Amino acid sequence: MRFRLPILLSLLILFLIPSSLYAAGFQLKTVGGLNVDGVTYDHLWYTNTNVTFTGTALQNATVTATISGASGTTIADAAGNWSYTATLNQGDNTVSFESGGSTISFTLTIGEVPVNVGSLPTAETPTVGIITPTIASLFLGILFVSTPLFLRKKFTPKT
Repeated sequence: MRFRLPILLSLLILFLIPSSLYAAGFQLKTVGGLNVDGVTYDHLWYTNTNVTFTGTALQNATVTATISGASGTTIADAAGNWSYTATLNQGDNTVSFESGGSTISFTLTIGEVPVNVGSLPTAETPTVGIITPTIASLFLGILFVSTPLFLRKKFTPKT
């Protein structure tokens, strides 16, 4: 009986914590018409000088954009989606987005794509924020470790 209360309290706290606290989930999804979701990059090319960046962050979080030294901010909506539109100069532009201590930085070149540069790979990178398998594994591990404590009293031979 004395072990049931801590276990019940732990489960109650686990399920009452807002899901937004599990993982930050700060990501850049698109650069103009380029889908960069799940892709690792440090240099991108784009032909249009008017670029809209979209991504996800914690709901209502402030996202700070720094592009070639000029800073601006945008706020993520209640679903965590944000967008930022900027007019960039031809050539290399240093782009950085920051929110909640996470930073995404890369160089965006406005102009024709060089012939020797390929397209973005379509990687199957898991999305940040999926915590259900981790919680299930943790719960099962605690259950397996604590099972002998519950069974010890029932099956202890009397001397």
